[in-house]
Amino acid sequence: MFLGSAFAVVERRSHDPVIPPRLLRIRGVAAGNAVVLLAGLCVDGLLLLSTRYSQQVLGAGPLAFGVIAAVMTVTSVAGVAIGQNLVSRFGIRVVSGVGMTLMITAGTLLTQIGEQGVTVLVVGMALFGPGMGMAFVAGQIACLAQVSEADAGTASGLEETSFAVGTTLGTAVASATLTAAATAAVSTGAVGTAFAVVSVAALLGLPVSRLLPHVAAVATPGSVSR
Repeated sequence: MFLGSAFAVVERRSHDPVIPPRLLRIRGVAAGNAVVLLAGLCVDGLLLLSTRYSQQVLGAGPLAFGVIAAVMTVTSVAGVAIGQNLVSRFGIRVVSGVGMTLMITAGTLLTQIGEQGVTVLVVGMALFGPGMGMAFVAGQIACLAQVSEADAGTASGLEETSFAVGTTLGTAVASATLTAAATAAVSTGAVGTAFAVVSVAALLGLPVSRLLPHVAAVATPGSVSR
C-alpha cells in the first residue's frame, strides 16, 4: 500500500508519467482493469485452494490434480472464444457480467465441498473456467477499446499489471483465509470458508461490470493472450 501511494505521488508530479492520467479517466480502462484484477484474484485464489484440498484432504498426487485442473483450463479457453463472439453481439458489459456470475456460481458450489468432493471440485472448475475466460476477454477488450493507438502499449501493460496484482492478492487472501479458518490441519470446512471469499470477490465484479462501456467492440489481434 505504501509503495502504491508513493508511486501515485511520483506519477502525479512527473512531467512524463508511466501511466498518463488521461488513461485512467477513460471509463473502459478504469473499469476494465478492475474486472481483470478481480478475475485474477479469483482464479489464483481458486487454484491455491483446489490444490491444497486435492493434496491434503483427498490425498491426490500432482498428476491427478493436473488432470482435474485441466478441466478449468480447457473450459476457460472455450470461455475466451465464446466471449469474443458474444461481445460483438451483446456488448462488453453483458459478457463480463455473465462471466462473473459463472464464477460466483462455481465458488458457491465449492463452499459445499466435502471429504469426497471430487465431483463437486470438477463441476466447480468446469463452471469457473468459462466464467473466467469471459470475464478476462471482456475486461481486456474494455481496457483497449477506447484507447488511442499511441496509448495502446501503455494500456496493455497496465492491464497485465492489474492481472498480476490480482493473482498476487488472490493467493494472499485465499491463503490467509484458509489459515485462519483451519484449526490444526486443512479441513473441508476451512476450504469451504475460503472458497466463499473467492465467491465474494467475484460478486464484487458484478457492479464493476456495470461500469464497463456497453458498446460492443472487436478485440484487436493479440489483445487476448490468456
